[in-house]
Amino acid sequence: MLNVIRKPSAVLGSLGLAAALAVPATVSAQDLELGIGAQYQLADPLLDDGRLSAIELRGWQNEQLGFGVFGYYGSQEEGGDDEVIRFGGKVMYAPIVNPNSRFYVGLEAAYEDWNDLDGFSVMPLAGFEYRLANAPEIGLNLEVGYRYLDIDNGTELEQHGISSQIGATYYF
Repeated sequence: MLNVIRKPSAVLGSLGLAAALAVPATVSAQDLELGIGAQYQLADPLLDDGRLSAIELRGWQNEQLGFGVFGYYGSQEEGGDDEVIRFGGKVMYAPIVNPNSRFYVGLEAAYEDWNDLDGFSVMPLAGFEYRLANAPEIGLNLEVGYRYLDIDNGTELEQHGISSQIGATYYF
């Protein structure tokens, strides 16, 4: 069990996750653009041979303010027993918006469970989303960030490094 009070990074992760999950409650239904899609983890500080796949609920309050709530599941080694579970949320701000694309920056916070190890991660990120001209309800995205992972295994283990993912979202 995590001792959240004594771990600043765990507190920061919890606050980031709470903020990401609170965003949908503050938007009006008429402005909200909501979609569901899949994300595929390309690189992560703790991944060696395995890959993670996720389902993500993604929304945009307006052209610039967005959020995502996701759940990843995968394995560390091909054919191995190493389970990896990650769920959390992110907030995104798009300073550059074009007719079929947007560039955004954001902050992601997640709870992670790597077999018997668990902890919180925080990742500042940058990404872009491209909407198909003939099918604007389809969004393709790429995100790159720097993940900080604080693992609670009694040794104060911290991992960090570049993380990237690609995804596709269908907007309703």
